[in-house]
Amino acid sequence: MKTKEIRTTKNFVKKVKDEDKEQEKINFNFIQTILYKELNKLRQNPKSYIPLIEAQMKAIKKIIFS
Repeated sequence: MKTKEIRTTKNFVKKVKDEDKEQEKINFNFIQTILYKELNKLRQNPKSYIPLIEAQMKAIKKIIFS
């Protein structure tokens, strides 16, 4: 059985930083690869992005209404 990965901003940022360490500098191919991987994950399991989107909505509301 496949375990579900919980999508969070913190996990995404950590993954980008980890992958960035492998690169000397970020280039367009690197960014494109990351975006394609995330898009494929989104297509495979769209519900996993609900917590990420909710967290972003809360952050935006704090900025707007503070």
